Amino acid sequence: MNKKWGKMLGSVGIMTVLVSAVVGCSSEKAAVETTKPAQSTETPKAQAKPVTLRFAWWGSDARHKATLAAIEAYTKFNPNVKIEGEYQGYEGYQQKIMTQIAGNSAPDLMQLDYPWLPSLSAQGDIFVDLSKESVIDLSQFAKKILDEYDSVNGKLVSLPMGTNGFGTMINKAFFDKNGLSTDTVVSIIPRLILSSLVLTKISIMLKRQLKLV
Repeated sequence: MNKKWGKMLGSVGIMTVLVSAVVGCSSEKAAVETTKPAQSTETPKAQAKPVTLRFAWWGSDARHKATLAAIEAYTKFNPNVKIEGEYQGYEGYQQKIMTQIAGNSAPDLMQLDYPWLPSLSAQGDIFVDLSKESVIDLSQFAKKILDEYDSVNGKLVSLPMGTNGFGTMINKAFFDKNGLSTDTVVSIIPRLILSSLVLTKISIMLKRQLKLV
């Protein structure tokens, strides 16, 4: 099976993308968002059937608190929806998700790292194609990111939570003390980044040939 691997973004830094994926709950989602009984004066959300979703993520205490606050805000606006949080540190998270998917007990919503998407998608047709969900406004996301980071075999299986950029800090006092020019070092950085991108692409190609991804 040919799998589309996320590419590095841009030429000024290496970017990583955290994504959220939805597992097999598109029909329930549609009911939550769009159900509107005929001849009723009540709001659509008040009439929608009760839904319970499991949401898994990893992170620090700060992320846990922020995510729980976001869940609380969402459920206040959608009182028929109950979201059960399943959170932990990064260690062991990927293996846990893989085991749950294999055992057909995966959460409905989950935070994933984009390099995991091809191997997880290879376990079966488990992710909702978000490009076909009319309630999701994809215009707020850059198409390049969706295509290169969040899609597998043309299927949009996740949405980005954010991007992280890596930079280089230079101790100017040290360079000045030793008579070194910071301009020389700065000029080398783009070449180092380009080299890392080339090496990354070669590594991915070799893994594909060895059928490791």
